[in-house]
Amino acid sequence: MRNYLLLKAAVITVIIFSVGMFLGMWMDGQRYEEIKNEITSLNIDWNDARLQSLYYQTFLEDDDSCSSALEVNKKLTEKIFSFGERLEKYERINRFSEEVLEQKKVYTLLHFQLWLNSISLKKKCNADYNTIIYFYSHYATGIEEEQQDLQSSVLIDAIHRCDGNLIVFPIPLDMDIQSIDLIKAQFGIKSTPTILINEQTVLEGVQDTETIKQIIGC
Repeated sequence: MRNYLLLKAAVITVIIFSVGMFLGMWMDGQRYEEIKNEITSLNIDWNDARLQSLYYQTFLEDDDSCSSALEVNKKLTEKIFSFGERLEKYERINRFSEEVLEQKKVYTLLHFQLWLNSISLKKKCNADYNTIIYFYSHYATGIEEEQQDLQSSVLIDAIHRCDGNLIVFPIPLDMDIQSIDLIKAQFGIKSTPTILINEQTVLEGVQDTETIKQIIGC
């Protein structure tokens, strides 16, 4: 009887464990599909915004075309930034899975393209906003991760204080993306956290809000 009870308890334990594993895998799969679908949607939005910008630059030369292109770029920036917050929560659960790394690369390339588009529009339309690339490590741990979290919080604070006059593009340095390697080489980016302000000023280490505000003048 005792052996039977032990066997029964073991079977129940295995069943509960298996059900828990299945539910965990199912929920993880659902989260991944949500991330993947939203990345696809953002890619469509980006290509739409890019083509609109190209159209304005090719056929239109008036102030209205600039206003439209800047507004589209702003809305897409806000949408991508909002998605980034949700992606970060998902990353904390499955940070090193192949699926997460794949989608993170696509997301990073979206930021890179949006940065280039923002620079182009700024020059063409004589816009007065500032851009910052925030370089960080996807694989950071310990003190480095704490420093990155602090720098992220500072940049979010700076965005709010500059009241729409600052766009921040978070870019991981260590995801084996060749176009990102070009930026690293051009601007001499070697460590994280590092920020690049208006394609001119490189600041290594954690920077506070006041330092950033003084440089960009907002």
